Amino acid sequence: MRKNSTKGLMALFMAAVTACSLLCGCGGANGNGLTEKYAKEVNELTIPDNIRVIGFGEATHGNADFQELKTEIFRNLVEQDKVRAFALEGPFGEYLAVDDYINGGKTTLDEAVEALCFKIYKTETSKELLEWMRDYNDKASNEDKLHFYGFDMQTYEALISYIDDFAGRYAFDNAPETKDLTRIFEDDSLSYDERKKMATDYKDAVKEAKSGYIGAGADEIEAEIFVHAAVVLEQAINLSEVYSSNNGIASFTTRDKFMAENVEWISELEKMRGGNARNAIFITGHCGHIAKVPQSSFYPSNMGGDIKEVFGDDYFVIGSDYYTTDCNMPGKNGRANHKFKSTDPLAKEANNYDGKRYLLQFSDIAGSDVLNDELAHLKMGSLGENYSMIMRLSSASSRVTVDAPKAFDAAVFVYSAKPLKLIEN
Repeated sequence: MRKNSTKGLMALFMAAVTACSLLCGCGGANGNGLTEKYAKEVNELTIPDNIRVIGFGEATHGNADFQELKTEIFRNLVEQDKVRAFALEGPFGEYLAVDDYINGGKTTLDEAVEALCFKIYKTETSKELLEWMRDYNDKASNEDKLHFYGFDMQTYEALISYIDDFAGRYAFDNAPETKDLTRIFEDDSLSYDERKKMATDYKDAVKEAKSGYIGAGADEIEAEIFVHAAVVLEQAINLSEVYSSNNGIASFTTRDKFMAENVEWISELEKMRGGNARNAIFITGHCGHIAKVPQSSFYPSNMGGDIKEVFGDDYFVIGSDYYTTDCNMPGKNGRANHKFKSTDPLAKEANNYDGKRYLLQFSDIAGSDVLNDELAHLKMGSLGENYSMIMRLSSASSRVTVDAPKAFDAAVFVYSAKPLKLIEN
């Protein structure tokens, strides 16, 4: 960063040049932008010791860069003894098989990748992460082993399969029966109230029977996971009813509320597992879910805000953004790559840094009025798992205005984000 002049006029001139440089997205490592003072490498991210949940938000689901970033950040945190749990915006039931693989169970690598369920996660980056986690666990003590979780509840088939298997292995007299669970989702003759009652009754019965499963041979952790599977089953039927109403706002907020509850449960389970390094869990999903405040005025709440209600300042969030993207997204004619610009001047500055990316930790820049003003009204890219032609006509469908320091504690800015390369079945 250029040194301040001792002359008043020169100081005013320099301030004007700096502000203009920032707003135009110029400067960076070789220019006048204020970011050159605060920009960090991703591995220079610092996490306070009090933090219990660390979130990484993806600006898009369809770019390889953000998958690579969350993997890189997670591995750094593991090596720094900050976390031992990786939790992804994906289904709880399917991801039990992923955890089985990384902990040396019967699940194969190919089966674990298939269990990732959502197509966006079936990539070589995901595959390499699972292999790395299994290799790590092969050398780790029981208390130090890594675990993999899903905190979503949008599917039920794997969940019911897991419940049936567990109940069969740890059967005892008068244990809650599982034979009618599939009917909750597939019997069209049932009303929603009947479905909900069946799911709630089963959840309540399983909670009361927890000691019975332990008496039949399950350990306390296994029994706790099984009980939570029944909770997620109830969430799934409740969410399906909200989805059927075609109320987009209610669907978003209900799903996010349940996801936040599942994150809280994961944090508590990690405490039960013990070990010196289990003071935080790592969660990741779209920025719209992970951020501490909703990214749209349409939504009164989001998962990150619900998590912050519970964890307060013990929730630390890393956001992300791109300047340009070639994003892999599904549309009516299948998946394809689509180009967008965020117009984010801070993301544009990433062009001047090694690797075309850099990290800002917002606690570092409290004294910079110019940069903080920009961050308070930052236009950031935001692309989900769908594409339509309206996104070409309205920038509001692909960008959001964010008060970045309220939403995130840090952010990684990428100049040009490359599309996902999916593993084909």
